[in-house]
Amino acid sequence: MQNCTEDEAHCTPETFRLHGAFAPAMKTASDPSLGFLLVWQLATLVLVLLLPAALLGEWPWALPGKERLPYAALLAAFGASAVFQLLIRGQAPKFRLLLAVLGPAAIFSLALAFLFVMRANSSRMLMLAILFSAVVILTVPFIGRWLRILGAMMLGVTMAGTAALSAKKHLDIGGAVDARSSATEVATSLYNLRVIAHHGQIPRPAVRGGGFSRLGDRVLLATGDGHLYSVAAPGGTLDVRAMPYRIPINGEAFAR
Repeated sequence: MQNCTEDEAHCTPETFRLHGAFAPAMKTASDPSLGFLLVWQLATLVLVLLLPAALLGEWPWALPGKERLPYAALLAAFGASAVFQLLIRGQAPKFRLLLAVLGPAAIFSLALAFLFVMRANSSRMLMLAILFSAVVILTVPFIGRWLRILGAMMLGVTMAGTAALSAKKHLDIGGAVDARSSATEVATSLYNLRVIAHHGQIPRPAVRGGGFSRLGDRVLLATGDGHLYSVAAPGGTLDVRAMPYRIPINGEAFAR
């Protein structure tokens, strides 16, 4: 192909258009810088790392065995999507935006096909959240300067909300709150009853509900999230023992 300009005699309009079509895309003021892209991707990665704690109540390194492979595959797909978007940074804006959406979608299709072959199931909410992070949130820097500013504000709010939800779940589930007792006198048609309520003896369940049943000289307590406790009150003092079981046994699969 000849190098020419429009005013050269041997260059026809068709030659000039063909030459321009293959020329590198010129950088405009609205293009994201490499530094901005890296910071954006790092912030989105932090969000992805917080998702298991916010949605499943477990940090990534403490996920149940069946959740580790799916999460690792989804995290690898997210990383590949981020690298892909760095590689297309120099493309023409419209073509780059198209690639920024289709590229991660194709990468995640391969990851999902791998999980299907391995028969590895994951939480649908977690899967969709990571897919959204890769296909939508990572693409925001390529849309435009003003949308980048708005997207940065929304990403900050999303990260703060996800972090707060993760912390709340661990504070609520992680340990018992202040253990205390309160007594109430209840008048009935036959007897006056004294009801003693015990608070903060077990960690607050993540799910409402539960039940109890007599088990020998103790009471078996099941919380709404499936934890089991053996409870007794010898001599008026409450004795609560956590049991090493949880119902249903395959709780993570049952939740899906």
